[in-house]
Amino acid sequence: MSDKKVLIVSRMKTVAFFLKRIINSFNPAWEVLGFIGAADAWEEAKKEPGKAFLIICDIDLSGEMAYFELLDKIKESFPQIKFLVVANSYEGLTFGKKKPDFVILKPVYEENLNQIIKTI
Repeated sequence: MSDKKVLIVSRMKTVAFFLKRIINSFNPAWEVLGFIGAADAWEEAKKEPGKAFLIICDIDLSGEMAYFELLDKIKESFPQIKFLVVANSYEGLTFGKKKPDFVILKPVYEENLNQIIKTI
């Protein structure tokens, strides 16, 4: 078991699997915990706050909890968890009270994601 863990929050499995492939190929020490929705990510973080060091959130999420709500809750309760937002563009990108640690635009290039992960 790795001590470096990442949780991918995306409703699109193709995006989630692509991100997982990049993480596994460039950073084999990182364990990908899974792909879940925003509400489930919040529940998971509450159960085991030290479990994820990085949450990657695809902001094309839909459902009961928007990405900025998840970001606010995670950063207020567990500030040690790093938060990466994957967005289509900066235009119209809004956040609540808290800001993500990183923002990366689609298409996600392997080198860009790898550079971010190396800093954590």
